Amino acid sequence: MKKRWFTSKMTLLVIRDADQSVRQIEVPMLLVISVPLITAVSLTSFVLGLEMRSSSQIEGLQGKISANATASANTIEQKDHAITSLQNEVIELSSDAQMMKEGIERIHKMEKTLQGLIRKYGKTESTNDSSVTPLPWDATEDVGGEYFPVSNEEILRLAQDTAIDLEQMETVIQVMQQNVSKTVERVQDVFQNTPTGWPTTSHRLTSNFGYRRDPMTGRAAYHAGVDIAGKVGDPVFAAADGKVITTGSDNSRGKYIVIEHAKGYDTWYMHLSRIEVDEGDVVVKGDRIGRLGNTGRSTGPHLHFQIAREDQLIDPLPFITKPKEE
Repeated sequence: MKKRWFTSKMTLLVIRDADQSVRQIEVPMLLVISVPLITAVSLTSFVLGLEMRSSSQIEGLQGKISANATASANTIEQKDHAITSLQNEVIELSSDAQMMKEGIERIHKMEKTLQGLIRKYGKTESTNDSSVTPLPWDATEDVGGEYFPVSNEEILRLAQDTAIDLEQMETVIQVMQQNVSKTVERVQDVFQNTPTGWPTTSHRLTSNFGYRRDPMTGRAAYHAGVDIAGKVGDPVFAAADGKVITTGSDNSRGKYIVIEHAKGYDTWYMHLSRIEVDEGDVVVKGDRIGRLGNTGRSTGPHLHFQIAREDQLIDPLPFITKPKEE
């Protein structure tokens, strides 16, 4: 039966035009069956080959796409990390800069206080100070130079270095602030407790400290203070912070006041027309303590002002500061 299937044939009738005869063709059954099978197998193999090739190409493309996507993601992640780092550095720099600004402002206020004390009580000489005007870092006018772009890594490094510099500067500012604060306190203490204040509204000096010809006898004598002429009733002021230890009146000094100050200083105010403080009163530099007069051993209205330290008489002029003329 199997052998017969291989040897059997199939008759094919070929019908052409109506005026032509019909032809018969005998074809082996095996050929009729095998040709479609071979064709189907070939097509299937071709399709499978295309699919495998396409799959391989697709996998390759997917691999490239995945690699590119990974690289892009890594690049984006690196940029995001750099941006985040820069932002954090900028925030820290901003905070440090603000702290430095506040510290510098405190030092500036202390400096103004110190300058005010010096202007009020100190003797200073004017100086010509020439300095270079600072410019902003992003100035664009009247400038030039070769262009060198800056990378993110350089900016980040610069920010980190600047943060370190700011931290060191902050330490310096703290030390400066402490030193300036102590200096202001010391200077203020010296100015307030040292007799440097001019004691009258009048500025006319009529007799210096030291040896002179006595106005009453005409003979050589020692003058223990300075005389400042004025009008009877002009106010007399305390030359420094202190405590009134003596008030009195006699034929030589007239009406007088003695004030005790820190660091062993005493100030004396003589020939007053009126005393306006009592013994034991605490006075502040510039307080009115009496009125200028012509009492005691005097040739005219004036204030005799003298300074002693540890009971040693000293020249008042190097101490007291003459107020500026209005």
